[in-house]
Amino acid sequence: MINACKRVQRLLALRPEAWGEAERLVVSRHLAGCAECARIRDIYREQDRLICALPAVSLTAAQRAHVLGEVQSRSRRIMPGLKVGLAFLGAAMILTALAIISVVGNALRPPLTPTASAVTAMVTLPSSMQWAVRATPVAPPVTPTTTPGVTAPPPPELESPVLRFDR
Repeated sequence: MINACKRVQRLLALRPEAWGEAERLVVSRHLAGCAECARIRDIYREQDRLICALPAVSLTAAQRAHVLGEVQSRSRRIMPGLKVGLAFLGAAMILTALAIISVVGNALRPPLTPTASAVTAMVTLPSSMQWAVRATPVAPPVTPTTTPGVTAPPPPELESPVLRFDR
């Protein structure tokens, strides 16, 4: 019963025009058996009657001008700080977006693995000069062992190749 009373009292705080048909039915059934909620409904009705009986009030032109002037003067004092705050917020949002794009981009990009074939690249310099660079993988040098009767292991595959650049 307490939960039903809470629900009906929340609905009573709204204007009856805001209720749906199902809510209207729930309220009317509940009010038929609950004196406390019916008393609250009567209080809301009296409050509405008193509010509607108040005379209409309007500001004079001088009062309106004074209020508008106060609002505008206060908004001018607030605006500089607000503009700086919004600028910092915008910069933080841009940096966050760039960081997310970078992380997602790196996660989606396949890892760079060097190939055994030669790589040729064209580099454009600011002076519009173009250079051709040829990178050739070179096996790391193998140091001979000094122990007699033990031969050096074969060179490893190019797991981490050394590149030689020729101009």
